[in-house]
Amino acid sequence: MLRDLRFAMINAAAEQLMGLKASDLLGQPVLEKFPTIATDGLFTKFTRIIEENVTLDFEYQSLKSGPPRWYRLAGVKLGDGLALSYTEITARKLSGAAAPGGEGRRRVGRQC
Repeated sequence: MLRDLRFAMINAAAEQLMGLKASDLLGQPVLEKFPTIATDGLFTKFTRIIEENVTLDFEYQSLKSGPPRWYRLAGVKLGDGLALSYTEITARKLSGAAAPGGEGRRRVGRQC
């Protein structure tokens, strides 16, 4: 049973979106840095990607701090971890508009 993940690779876009530097995250346990993912269902989805070797694409609302933010996440198994790509979609969700094509993708590398 998977108990935690560790950050293995983080790109500049992910740093900016998370508001943290890769040097502060690399090698660190994901649940230590982001404990809410254990209770909001994200860790369960990440575990499913890894243990069942499935690809998931879903929307997620973060209530972490400040106003709620929405993301579209896509994850795929990579080695013994996962690769995660996410796009902030808050403006689209708040406007109720159809999915635009202009969001930038954020990639978070393999977790193990």
